[in-house]
Amino acid sequence: MNCKLLAIHITYGLTIRPLRLRDSSAYFGLVENNREWLSQYGDETSDKYPSFGSVEYSFVYPQNPDKRRYGIWNHNIFMGTLNLEPFDKDTVIIGYWLGEEFIRDGVMTKCVKILTKHAIEDLGYKNVIAHVKPGNRRSRAVLSRASYKLCNGDCANYQREDDDIEITYKFCRKRNKKPHHAGCQSFTND
Repeated sequence: MNCKLLAIHITYGLTIRPLRLRDSSAYFGLVENNREWLSQYGDETSDKYPSFGSVEYSFVYPQNPDKRRYGIWNHNIFMGTLNLEPFDKDTVIIGYWLGEEFIRDGVMTKCVKILTKHAIEDLGYKNVIAHVKPGNRRSRAVLSRASYKLCNGDCANYQREDDDIEITYKFCRKRNKKPHHAGCQSFTND
């Protein structure tokens, strides 16, 4: 099923909705205020958007038109983004970032859980994966809390050709407290 997401209200005031051209200013403002934060672990977001015009251009002419881009809003305050980018017909890659000033209260964990459910139940994907830099403990913890598991060797087919220094997580539905496929292993972030 190809479902168009209008908005998901997570808690009072916290909403995920597709990004639109009118969100360019809020998006650029958050990138501008978080350049150092976003540049950790080699993330390209800060470099990709050096100007307001580059953000607008990416909204009008996306590099991958099949990539679904969502904004995280608390009332009218833009907090960060989530993306769903098709990898193949059965698999989508989830990506996300939150402004440093909004790291709290499990906001991203809630958003990742909801968007993962949307990808599987509404968009019909069988697999949802995430690529994370090994040192990014916060992102790894978000994925762990959202029922993603660190991939074993069977996830080699999900590696991106352009970056071999990322680790891959795969969403694993909870069934009888055991992973549902050989590629899922328990990961705890104590």
